[in-house]
Amino acid sequence: MSDRIELRGLRVSAVCGVLPEEKVRRQPLELDLDVYADLTAALTTDDLADTVDYGTLCALVACIADRESFDLMERFASRVATARHEPPGPPGSGLQLGRPVESPALGSRCPARRSRGVGGV
Repeated sequence: MSDRIELRGLRVSAVCGVLPEEKVRRQPLELDLDVYADLTAALTTDDLADTVDYGTLCALVACIADRESFDLMERFASRVATARHEPPGPPGSGLQLGRPVESPALGSRCPARRSRGVGGV
Protein backbone atom coordinates (compact mmCIF):
# COMPACT_ATOMS: atom_id res chain seq x y z
CA MET A 1 0.00 0.00 0.00
CA SER A 2 1.23 3.50 -0.76
CA ASP A 3 0.01 6.49 1.22
CA ARG A 4 0.84 10.10 0.49
CA ILE A 5 2.02 12.91 2.74
CA GLU A 6 1.60 16.35 1.17
CA LEU A 7 3.77 19.30 2.15
CA ARG A 8 2.41 22.47 0.56
CA GLY A 9 3.83 25.97 0.24
CA LEU A 10 7.31 25.31 1.62
CA ARG A 11 9.19 28.56 0.97
CA VAL A 12 12.94 28.79 0.71
CA SER A 13 15.38 31.44 -0.45
CA ALA A 14 17.84 30.28 -3.09
CA VAL A 15 20.20 31.43 -5.81
CA CYS A 16 18.43 30.16 -8.92
CA GLY A 17 18.44 31.71 -12.38
CA VAL A 18 20.41 32.41 -15.52
CA LEU A 19 20.34 36.21 -15.54
CA PRO A 20 23.38 37.97 -14.03
CA GLU A 21 21.30 39.52 -11.22
CA GLU A 22 19.78 36.12 -10.39
CA LYS A 23 23.24 34.62 -9.90
CA VAL A 24 24.10 37.04 -7.08
CA ARG A 25 20.74 37.55 -5.39
CA ARG A 26 18.74 35.04 -3.39
CA GLN A 27 15.09 34.87 -4.34
CA PRO A 28 12.04 33.17 -2.88
CA LEU A 29 11.00 29.78 -4.24
CA GLU A 30 7.99 27.72 -3.21
CA LEU A 31 7.75 23.93 -3.19
CA ASP A 32 4.92 21.46 -2.95
CA LEU A 33 6.26 18.05 -2.00
CA ASP A 34 4.40 14.72 -2.09
CA VAL A 35 5.98 11.74 -0.35
CA TYR A 36 4.67 8.25 -0.98
CA ALA A 37 5.19 5.59 1.66
CA ASP A 38 3.39 2.80 3.47
CA LEU A 39 2.06 4.46 6.62
CA THR A 40 0.09 1.46 7.89
CA ALA A 41 2.29 0.90 10.96
CA ALA A 42 2.19 4.58 11.96
CA LEU A 43 -1.60 4.45 12.07
CA THR A 44 -1.46 2.08 15.02
CA THR A 45 1.90 2.75 16.69
CA ASP A 46 1.81 6.58 16.72
CA ASP A 47 5.61 6.37 16.41
CA LEU A 48 7.64 8.80 14.29
CA ALA A 49 9.97 5.94 13.31
CA ASP A 50 7.05 4.35 11.41
CA THR A 51 6.31 7.35 9.21
CA VAL A 52 8.09 10.01 7.17
CA ASP A 53 9.67 12.75 9.28
CA TYR A 54 8.58 15.74 7.24
CA GLY A 55 10.54 18.09 9.51
CA THR A 56 13.67 16.36 8.25
CA LEU A 57 12.45 16.71 4.66
CA CYS A 58 11.87 20.44 5.11
CA ALA A 59 15.36 20.80 6.60
CA LEU A 60 16.84 18.90 3.64
CA VAL A 61 15.16 21.26 1.15
CA ALA A 62 16.28 24.32 3.13
CA CYS A 63 19.85 23.00 3.27
CA ILE A 64 20.00 22.46 -0.51
CA ALA A 65 18.56 25.93 -1.12
CA ASP A 66 21.06 27.48 1.29
CA ARG A 67 24.24 25.70 0.19
CA GLU A 68 23.84 25.22 -3.56
CA SER A 69 23.00 27.42 -6.55
CA PHE A 70 21.24 26.53 -9.78
CA ASP A 71 20.72 28.04 -13.20
CA LEU A 72 17.41 26.25 -13.73
CA MET A 73 14.46 25.51 -11.46
CA GLU A 74 14.34 22.12 -13.16
CA ARG A 75 17.78 21.29 -11.78
CA PHE A 76 16.85 22.47 -8.29
CA ALA A 77 13.66 20.37 -8.40
CA SER A 78 15.63 17.35 -9.58
CA ARG A 79 18.26 17.86 -6.89
CA VAL A 80 15.60 17.94 -4.14
CA ALA A 81 13.77 14.92 -5.55
CA THR A 82 16.99 12.93 -5.84
CA ALA A 83 18.30 13.94 -2.40
CA ARG A 84 15.07 12.61 -0.90
CA HIS A 85 16.38 9.11 -1.61
CA GLU A 86 19.87 9.56 -0.09
CA PRO A 87 20.09 7.59 2.13
CA PRO A 88 17.28 5.32 0.91
CA GLY A 89 14.00 6.47 2.36
CA PRO A 90 10.37 6.02 1.41
CA PRO A 91 9.75 4.66 -2.09
CA GLY A 92 8.71 7.76 -4.00
CA SER A 93 8.22 11.48 -4.12
CA GLY A 94 6.97 14.20 -6.38
CA LEU A 95 7.35 17.93 -6.17
CA GLN A 96 6.35 21.18 -7.78
CA LEU A 97 8.82 24.05 -7.56
CA GLY A 98 7.89 27.58 -8.49
CA ARG A 99 8.35 31.24 -7.86
CA PRO A 100 5.78 32.86 -5.56
CA VAL A 101 3.27 35.25 -7.09
CA GLU A 102 5.18 38.34 -5.96
CA SER A 103 8.10 37.25 -8.14
CA PRO A 104 8.55 38.79 -11.63
CA ALA A 105 8.33 35.30 -13.24
CA LEU A 106 4.64 34.79 -12.51
CA GLY A 107 3.19 31.33 -12.81
CA SER A 108 6.40 29.41 -13.43
CA ARG A 109 6.29 25.89 -11.99
CA CYS A 110 8.56 22.91 -12.48
CA PRO A 111 7.39 19.40 -11.63
CA ALA A 112 9.78 16.57 -10.79
CA ARG A 113 9.07 12.99 -9.78
CA ARG A 114 11.53 10.40 -8.59
CA SER A 115 10.97 6.91 -7.31
CA ARG A 116 13.39 4.47 -5.77
CA GLY A 117 13.35 1.08 -7.37
CA VAL A 118 15.54 -1.66 -8.66
CA GLY A 119 18.70 -0.21 -10.12
CA GLY A 120 18.63 3.22 -8.50
CA VAL A 121 16.55 6.33 -8.14
